[in-house]
Amino acid sequence: MGQKQINAVCVFGAQILLKHLKAMEGELEGVRQSKDIECIHRMRVASRRMRTALEHFKACFPKKERKRLLDEIRTVTHALGSARDSDVQIVFLNRIYPQYKDPELEPGMRRLLLRLRQKREKAQKKVLKTIDRFIEKELIKKINSQLAPLVAARESYYVFTPALYQHAFQAIKTKLDDLLSFEPFIHDPSNEKALHAMRLSAKGLRYTLEVYDAIYEAHLVNFIQSMRLLQDSLGLIHDLDVWIEWIPKFIEDERRRIQDYFGNLRPLEPLLPGLEAFRNSCIARRDQAYYEFMVLWQNTLSDNTWEELLKVINIPFDLNAAIQALESQPPTDEPPDTQNEMA
Repeated sequence: MGQKQINAVCVFGAQILLKHLKAMEGELEGVRQSKDIECIHRMRVASRRMRTALEHFKACFPKKERKRLLDEIRTVTHALGSARDSDVQIVFLNRIYPQYKDPELEPGMRRLLLRLRQKREKAQKKVLKTIDRFIEKELIKKINSQLAPLVAARESYYVFTPALYQHAFQAIKTKLDDLLSFEPFIHDPSNEKALHAMRLSAKGLRYTLEVYDAIYEAHLVNFIQSMRLLQDSLGLIHDLDVWIEWIPKFIEDERRRIQDYFGNLRPLEPLLPGLEAFRNSCIARRDQAYYEFMVLWQNTLSDNTWEELLKVINIPFDLNAAIQALESQPPTDEPPDTQNEMA
């Protein structure tokens, strides 16, 4: 790969990184105030996309510097993740809370909401500490200064080089192969580990498709939407698995708290019916969610989704080969053969 092409790839990558960096910066104040839970969500997504872009354009940065940036952004992602997970759980419980208004069921759900809100308050302290550190280290300014020369060079390079298309093809193909590697293991509904890993892989492929969508003239949009549906479907399964596993631990934690505080377990009894009813509901919904995921997955196979994706990302190479074939044909001055036309 020539230096001109390498630079063109890095110039493209710098634009992607700058976009996600600005997205992170734009959510800083909202995250600090914690009035709108979507600020946390948007900044967390932007940080993940930033990490994905750094992964794909790692050759454009010194290894030591790239690792430092990845570590810093990963720290932000993790801090935001804990808060976001609590937000999602609280929203979910608030939505289904009316189903547990029965006096026998409500105490357990009320206690569950209380503990989640306390957990969210604790997570916000970590978020503030992490964001303050991020600002104090002037990481946005430092990243901007590193990207500035590449962004400024945008007018000096023809970005859409064969090197960029080769780069995109390899990145997408690698992520797709990773996703498909889980296919043999997802037919067992109890294989929580494989289903969760496949969800992360689907997210990685989706973010990668988003990185390179511009160079394929938005022909990846439908595939991005397919990945979003798969990711959401697998995400629901994961969320339900978390509830199913966590409720018994939650009950045990409450048991210890009550025993330590009251010296007996009588206050625990009113909590159990609602908590057990909620867990049983999650188990039933999980079965349905798994069925819906498998239908969705089979539809992607029936529609030849992955074969079609490979065709799209291979088009630039097919076109280039066709042009080279035409250019390699020897010129001819002979008139066209009209004998058959006159017969």
